[in-house]
Parts: sequence; structure tokens; C-alpha cells
Amino acid sequence: MIMALFWSTIFCYILGSVYEGFETINALSRSISCFYLLFIGIYYLYAVYKYEIHQNLAKSSAFWINAGLLFYFSSSFFTFLMSKKILSLEVTDFFSAGWLVHATANVMKNVVITIGFILKE
Repeated sequence: MIMALFWSTIFCYILGSVYEGFETINALSRSISCFYLLFIGIYYLYAVYKYEIHQNLAKSSAFWINAGLLFYFSSSFFTFLMSKKILSLEVTDFFSAGWLVHATANVMKNVVITIGFILKE
């Protein structure tokens, strides 16, 4: 898992420096990173289900933190993918709606992660 994280970081750095440049928003690198983190979160749920790590998921802080991150990255994936287009347009309804989805997902993620931090295993 550590090697996969290392290589994805190197890949996103190369993609950002060669393909997109450092002067612009790295929309493709953010989207790939978001997709990778979604995969890790789904793999965690698979491992919990397969190995029956927790008896009651509602009382597991790791589950709540993972749920918050999954919610955030799944709802922000398309915002990251379209961020170059959203930021290049003038302030319009599309711009407002795109970042409203991102801001709402961020707030919901923070609430769910806070629940995870409050719970004690």
C-alpha cells in the first residue's frame, strides 16, 4: 500500500509538472488522486466486510472517518475533474453550483469525521 501511494504521488507530480504545468490548476492530478483515495476507502470497507474486523460499525471511529472521506471524495470527484472549466468561466450559475456542491460535501465530511473522532472504540 505504501509503494502504491508513493508511485501515485510520483505520477501526479509528473503529470502536474509536464502535462498541466505549475501555473494552472492541476485538475487531472486532483481527479486521479481523488479516485485513488476512493479506491482505498472502498478497499477498507471490503476488508472490514471480509475479515469482520468490527462487530458494530456504528460504534467504530475508523468506519465514520472512512465514511466521511468516501462521501467527500465521491461528491467532489467531478468538481475536481471540471475545476479548470469552472474556474475559467465568469461567475455564473454553473460556477456557483459547482463550488456549492464542493463546499456542502466538505462541511458534511467534517461533521461525519467529527462523529468519528468523538466515538471511542
